[in-house]
Amino acid sequence: MKKKISLLLTLIISLCTLTKVEAASMNMYANKTTVTVGSTVTITVKASDIAGSFKTYSSNNNILSGGGTKFIDNGSATFTFTAKSLGTTNITAVAVDAADYNEKTFNGSRAISIKVVSKSTNTPTTKPSNNTKPTEKKSSNNLLKSLKVGDYKLSPEFNKDKTSYDITVPKETEKIKIEAEKDDSKAKVTGDGAKTVSEGMNKFEIVVTAENGYKKTYTLNVEVEENPITVKVDGNDLNVIKKENAMPEKPAYYDSTNVKIDDKEVPAYKGTILDYVLVGLKDKDGKTNLYIYDEDKKTYKLYDEIKFNQIVLYNIAFPKSKIPENYKKYTEKIDEKEVTVYKLSKNSKYSLIYGINVETGKENVYKYDKNENTLQIFEREEQKLLEEEIEQYQKLIMILGGAILVLILLVTIGFTRKPKQKEFVKAENIDTEFLTKKELKKIEKENKKMNKKHKNKEEA
Repeated sequence: MKKKISLLLTLIISLCTLTKVEAASMNMYANKTTVTVGSTVTITVKASDIAGSFKTYSSNNNILSGGGTKFIDNGSATFTFTAKSLGTTNITAVAVDAADYNEKTFNGSRAISIKVVSKSTNTPTTKPSNNTKPTEKKSSNNLLKSLKVGDYKLSPEFNKDKTSYDITVPKETEKIKIEAEKDDSKAKVTGDGAKTVSEGMNKFEIVVTAENGYKKTYTLNVEVEENPITVKVDGNDLNVIKKENAMPEKPAYYDSTNVKIDDKEVPAYKGTILDYVLVGLKDKDGKTNLYIYDEDKKTYKLYDEIKFNQIVLYNIAFPKSKIPENYKKYTEKIDEKEVTVYKLSKNSKYSLIYGINVETGKENVYKYDKNENTLQIFEREEQKLLEEEIEQYQKLIMILGGAILVLILLVTIGFTRKPKQKEFVKAENIDTEFLTKKELKKIEKENKKMNKKHKNKEEA
C-alpha cells in the first residue's frame, strides 16, 4: 500500500513541475518615428535567447542613412541613423549569422517606418539676393491689401497676413483673372493678371516686393472641376483619385507611378517587392483607400495592410489547409482594423494571422502577440511540439486517473474486509484420553482467555 501511495505522489509532483520553454525572439524599437532634417533617430534591436550578428539598414539612404552590424548575445544594441531629406523610409533589422540557445539557426527580421519632415520656420519673408541691409528711409511693407479672382470665393477669407488660398471654378473654365492690390504704393506686384487654367489643380504665385527689396509670396490654388472616373467595387460606386496630392500615404516598398484608367492617366503606386499596382479610390463620404488594380481584368481589391511594431503585413484570407488543429475562428481589432484570426480559445494571448510580408513578399502563418503588437512566423515544428505537449498531458492525466481509481479501490477493500476471527478449542471437544492433566489445564486456560477477549470485542 505504501509503495502505491508513493508512486501516486511522484506522478502528481511530476505533473505540477512541468515547465514551459520560451522560444527565441527579436524585437526592434525606435526612440521616435518622426524626425526633422539634420537630426538623428536611435534604433534598438533586442535579441532574447539568441546570439549572433544583427544588421540594420535604411531602405532609402537619401532620406535616412546610418546603421551597421553588431553582435548581440541575449541582450540589445543601438544603431544611429541621420535624417538627410524629406520623405518616409523603412529601417530594417535582420539576423545575419545568429542562432538560438538550442543551436538552431535564427533568420528573423523586423522593420520600422520613419518619417522625415522639414524644420519649422517663422520667417515669411526673404531677404534681397544681394544681402544689402535696407536703409531706414525705404519701406519694408510687402503685403497685399486685397486679392480677388472674379466673383469666386477665396478659402480662407482674405487676410493680408495669410499667404495661401484656394478656389474652385467650373469644369468649363479655361481662363481666370487674378486681381492683387498692394498695401504700399511703393511696393511691386508680379504674378497677377489673366491666367490660363486646365482641368484639375492649377497653382499660381503672386510675389510682393517691398521698396527695400524684401519679398512675400502669396499662393493661389485654383481647382478646375473634373469629370469623375467612377468604378464599381463590391456593388458600391467609388471615384478614382486623379491628383497625386490627394492620394493616401504611400506604403513602404512602393514607388510612385501612373496608370491609365478610362484613357486618363492617374497617380498610382507600384510595389518593389510585391507585384501590385495600387490606386486611390474615394467613396461618397469622402473616405479614401488604396486598392489593388488589375490592369488586365480592370478589377479593384482593397489593399488591407496591417502595421505592427516590426513588420508590415498585407492581410489575406487564411487557407483552410493551413489552419492548425484545435484552433477556432475569431475577429480581433488590430491597427484600427477588424481582422480575422484563429486562436485556441477566446481569451488566448496569441492569435494566428495569415498574410504577406511586404518587405519579403513571402506568405506565412504568423503568431500575433496583442500585448506587444509583434509577429513571429508560426512554424509547423512549433505546432507539432504543441500537439506533442498536449498528448503528453493527456497521457499523464490518464495515468493519474488510473492511479486514483486503484487507490480508491484499495481503500474501499480495506474498509469493507472483516478481520479474521481466531478460532479457539473447547475442552469438551477434545479427546482427553491421550492428554495429560497439565496439557488439559493449559487448554482450558487458553480457552478462557480467548472467550474473554471475544466478549470484550462484542461489547465494544
